[in-house]
Amino acid sequence: MTPSLNRTEVRTRRAVPDLLADLLAGPALPGARCAGLAPEHDVDPLPGETHDQHAARLTRAAARCADCPASTTCAQIAAELPERFRVGIWAGRAHGLPHVRRGAA
Repeated sequence: MTPSLNRTEVRTRRAVPDLLADLLAGPALPGARCAGLAPEHDVDPLPGETHDQHAARLTRAAARCADCPASTTCAQIAAELPERFRVGIWAGRAHGLPHVRRGAA
């Protein structure tokens, strides 16, 4: 039996992924080096991507953040997100990636 969700949970489950996409593509992070590159920062491997390619992509994503002018704002946004949505690369840090050592990506 699947537990039922209340209306707030349903709205949150739909709204947060949309919020994440908007943040990476929109003006909320002016000057962000990741703008328009959301798949580069995603947790899940891309179709056809090997483990090594996945790790290399996340390493590139984290490196892109190194001197990004939006890094502080990005870190603040990540800190405010529910943990289950704080996944991938945020302000140069890997979140929600148990197979990636902290600081490795």
